[in-house]
Amino acid sequence: MKKRLRIATALGALGIAFTTAAASAQSPGVALVSNVAKPQMIVVQVGELNGDRNAAIAWQAPTIWQHGSGVGRLQLVPEFSAGYADDARGSIFRNGHGLWHFGATAFLQWYVTPRSYVEIGTGPNYFTQTRLGNQEISTRFQFGDSIGYEQSFPGTPWGFGVRFTHYSNAGIKRPNFGVNFLQLVSRYSLR
Repeated sequence: MKKRLRIATALGALGIAFTTAAASAQSPGVALVSNVAKPQMIVVQVGELNGDRNAAIAWQAPTIWQHGSGVGRLQLVPEFSAGYADDARGSIFRNGHGLWHFGATAFLQWYVTPRSYVEIGTGPNYFTQTRLGNQEISTRFQFGDSIGYEQSFPGTPWGFGVRFTHYSNAGIKRPNFGVNFLQLVSRYSLR
């Protein structure tokens, strides 16, 4: 078990290193973006699905890679999060059936309008327990996969959206049921 966890952790780190290296490669139409290209963001997400609840706060770093501009633009953005999840048997943070989770996710964002985008992301996460209520999640190391849509508003630092996130250990250990959350997202620009 420990050997598999070390292998999965190494693969996750290798994936992040590969993503960073790929982002820094220069080719026509592709650029490494300076920190002023996109402001840093604070992200708050709250959601529930199938009786499991999640509340998280994240820091979204500046864009590290971009292709194109305006509508159709693609960009790669890292996000670092901390959150708390529990089942619906009690009040969140108070029922003793929850767990804390910490993650790093690389999001690819595709702008469908100048102020809205669709995003997909994946990255490693650490859970403080291997149970969420009555559900066994087997390992503390989990992959988090997300897909979402967000909209920002002119003249304000705010953006709002929806995000679906699936946490799973990718078959490192059985059972591997995974945990899903459908979340409302609020984003605030630190510019």
